[in-house]
Amino acid sequence: MSASASTIAIADAIVTFLNSIQTPVAPATNPFAPFTFTAYRDYAPTFELTEMGTLHVVVCPRDKKQGVGGRSLGTRPQDDGIDIGILIKPANLDPTAALSAQLAILDPLMLLVEQIADAVAFEDFAGSGWIATDNTPIYAADGPMSLRQCKQFTSVLKLTLRRLR
Repeated sequence: MSASASTIAIADAIVTFLNSIQTPVAPATNPFAPFTFTAYRDYAPTFELTEMGTLHVVVCPRDKKQGVGGRSLGTRPQDDGIDIGILIKPANLDPTAALSAQLAILDPLMLLVEQIADAVAFEDFAGSGWIATDNTPIYAADGPMSLRQCKQFTSVLKLTLRRLR
Protein backbone atom coordinates (compact mmCIF):
# COMPACT_ATOMS: atom_id res chain seq x y z
CA MET A 1 0.00 0.00 0.00
CA SER A 2 1.21 3.51 -0.83
CA ALA A 3 2.49 5.80 1.91
CA SER A 4 0.24 8.63 0.64
CA ALA A 5 -3.36 8.90 -0.45
CA SER A 6 -3.94 8.16 -4.13
CA THR A 7 -5.30 11.67 -4.76
CA ILE A 8 -2.09 13.15 -3.39
CA ALA A 9 0.03 10.80 -5.52
CA ILE A 10 -1.94 11.87 -8.60
CA ALA A 11 -1.52 15.58 -7.78
CA ASP A 12 2.22 15.07 -7.22
CA ALA A 13 2.52 13.20 -10.53
CA ILE A 14 0.78 16.06 -12.35
CA VAL A 15 3.16 18.58 -10.74
CA THR A 16 6.16 16.50 -11.83
CA PHE A 17 4.76 16.14 -15.34
CA LEU A 18 4.02 19.86 -15.81
CA ASN A 19 7.47 20.84 -14.54
CA SER A 20 9.31 18.23 -16.59
CA ILE A 21 7.77 18.98 -19.99
CA GLN A 22 8.99 22.57 -19.81
CA THR A 23 12.58 21.38 -20.18
CA PRO A 24 12.35 18.83 -22.98
CA VAL A 25 15.22 17.15 -24.74
CA ALA A 26 16.06 18.83 -28.07
CA PRO A 27 14.60 19.12 -30.66
CA ALA A 28 11.41 19.37 -28.60
CA THR A 29 10.46 22.77 -27.16
CA ASN A 30 8.60 24.03 -24.11
CA PRO A 31 4.92 23.59 -25.01
CA PHE A 32 4.03 26.55 -22.78
CA ALA A 33 6.48 29.08 -24.28
CA PRO A 34 6.78 31.99 -23.76
CA PHE A 35 5.64 31.10 -20.24
CA THR A 36 7.70 29.19 -17.72
CA PHE A 37 6.56 28.25 -14.25
CA THR A 38 7.16 25.86 -11.41
CA ALA A 39 3.96 24.00 -10.63
CA TYR A 40 3.44 22.96 -7.03
CA ARG A 41 0.86 21.14 -4.91
CA ASP A 42 -1.21 22.83 -2.23
CA TYR A 43 -4.53 22.24 -0.49
CA ALA A 44 -6.03 25.70 -0.12
CA PRO A 45 -3.61 28.19 -1.62
CA THR A 46 -3.76 31.79 -0.46
CA PHE A 47 -1.76 34.61 -1.93
CA GLU A 48 -0.93 38.19 -1.19
CA LEU A 49 -1.72 40.42 -4.14
CA THR A 50 1.91 41.58 -4.11
CA GLU A 51 3.00 37.98 -4.91
CA MET A 52 0.83 37.73 -7.97
CA GLY A 53 3.18 39.40 -10.44
CA THR A 54 4.66 35.92 -10.87
CA LEU A 55 2.80 33.17 -12.70
CA HIS A 56 1.44 30.57 -10.26
CA VAL A 57 0.37 27.08 -11.34
CA VAL A 58 -1.08 25.30 -8.33
CA VAL A 59 -2.26 21.67 -8.33
CA CYS A 60 -4.83 20.87 -5.64
CA PRO A 61 -6.56 17.59 -4.74
CA ARG A 62 -10.32 18.27 -4.95
CA ASP A 63 -12.45 15.17 -4.40
CA LYS A 64 -12.74 11.41 -4.67
CA LYS A 65 -15.71 9.35 -5.84
CA GLN A 66 -16.03 5.60 -5.78
CA GLY A 67 -18.63 3.64 -7.66
CA VAL A 68 -19.95 0.14 -7.89
CA GLY A 69 -17.73 -2.04 -10.01
CA GLY A 70 -17.76 -5.52 -11.32
CA ARG A 71 -18.02 -7.76 -8.29
CA SER A 72 -16.97 -10.77 -10.30
CA LEU A 73 -13.82 -8.89 -11.27
CA GLY A 74 -13.28 -7.57 -7.77
CA THR A 75 -12.84 -4.00 -8.97
CA ARG A 76 -14.61 -0.69 -8.56
CA PRO A 77 -14.00 2.62 -10.32
CA GLN A 78 -12.52 5.49 -8.37
CA ASP A 79 -12.62 9.01 -9.81
CA ASP A 80 -10.18 11.55 -8.38
CA GLY A 81 -10.72 15.28 -8.86
CA ILE A 82 -7.70 17.52 -9.21
CA ASP A 83 -7.77 21.30 -9.75
CA ILE A 84 -5.03 23.18 -11.55
CA GLY A 85 -5.11 26.91 -10.84
CA ILE A 86 -3.38 29.31 -13.21
CA LEU A 87 -3.00 32.75 -11.64
CA ILE A 88 -1.11 35.96 -12.40
CA LYS A 89 -1.55 39.69 -12.03
CA PRO A 90 0.07 41.04 -15.20
CA ALA A 91 1.98 44.21 -14.36
CA ASN A 92 1.08 45.80 -17.69
CA LEU A 93 -2.68 45.13 -17.56
CA ASP A 94 -4.41 48.51 -17.63
CA PRO A 95 -8.22 48.39 -17.53
CA THR A 96 -8.34 51.92 -18.95
CA ALA A 97 -6.28 50.91 -21.98
CA ALA A 98 -7.83 50.09 -25.33
CA LEU A 99 -9.50 46.69 -25.52
CA SER A 100 -6.91 45.48 -28.03
CA ALA A 101 -4.12 46.21 -25.53
CA GLN A 102 -5.93 44.25 -22.81
CA LEU A 103 -6.57 41.31 -25.16
CA ALA A 104 -2.89 41.26 -26.16
CA ILE A 105 -2.10 40.47 -22.50
CA LEU A 106 -5.01 38.17 -21.64
CA ASP A 107 -5.25 36.08 -24.82
CA PRO A 108 -1.84 34.42 -24.30
CA LEU A 109 -2.90 33.51 -20.75
CA MET A 110 -6.05 31.82 -22.07
CA LEU A 111 -3.87 29.97 -24.56
CA LEU A 112 -1.64 28.82 -21.67
CA VAL A 113 -4.70 27.43 -19.87
CA GLU A 114 -5.67 25.51 -23.02
CA GLN A 115 -2.11 24.26 -23.48
CA ILE A 116 -2.00 22.93 -19.91
CA ALA A 117 -5.39 21.25 -20.44
CA ASP A 118 -4.13 19.68 -23.67
CA ALA A 119 -0.88 18.54 -22.04
CA VAL A 120 -2.61 16.54 -19.30
CA ALA A 121 -5.37 15.12 -21.52
CA PHE A 122 -5.09 11.40 -22.21
CA GLU A 123 -2.19 11.03 -19.76
CA ASP A 124 -1.93 8.59 -16.87
CA PHE A 125 -0.86 9.84 -13.46
CA ALA A 126 -0.04 7.49 -10.58
CA GLY A 127 -2.11 4.70 -12.14
CA SER A 128 -5.12 6.89 -12.89
CA GLY A 129 -6.11 7.86 -16.42
CA TRP A 130 -7.46 11.24 -17.46
CA ILE A 131 -11.14 11.14 -18.41
CA ALA A 132 -12.31 14.78 -18.37
CA THR A 133 -11.36 18.43 -17.98
CA ASP A 134 -13.80 21.17 -17.03
CA ASN A 135 -12.85 24.84 -17.28
CA THR A 136 -16.05 26.59 -16.19
CA PRO A 137 -15.82 29.54 -16.00
CA ILE A 138 -12.70 29.90 -18.08
CA TYR A 139 -11.52 32.79 -15.88
CA ALA A 140 -12.69 34.53 -12.71
CA ALA A 141 -14.29 37.82 -13.76
CA ASP A 142 -15.80 38.81 -10.41
CA GLY A 143 -15.12 38.12 -6.77
CA PRO A 144 -11.98 38.17 -4.67
CA MET A 145 -8.73 37.90 -6.64
CA SER A 146 -10.61 38.44 -9.90
CA LEU A 147 -9.94 40.21 -13.15
CA ARG A 148 -12.34 43.08 -12.47
CA GLN A 149 -11.55 43.71 -8.82
CA CYS A 150 -7.83 42.96 -8.64
CA LYS A 151 -6.75 42.91 -12.30
CA GLN A 152 -5.65 39.33 -11.72
CA PHE A 153 -6.09 36.51 -14.21
CA THR A 154 -7.37 33.34 -12.51
CA SER A 155 -8.45 30.18 -14.31
CA VAL A 156 -9.04 26.73 -12.83
CA LEU A 157 -8.90 23.47 -14.74
CA LYS A 158 -10.94 20.76 -13.02
CA LEU A 159 -9.53 17.37 -13.97
CA THR A 160 -11.16 14.00 -13.40
CA LEU A 161 -8.99 10.90 -13.44
CA ARG A 162 -10.14 7.29 -13.06
CA ARG A 163 -8.60 4.09 -11.88
CA LEU A 164 -9.95 0.69 -10.93
CA ARG A 165 -9.43 -0.42 -7.35
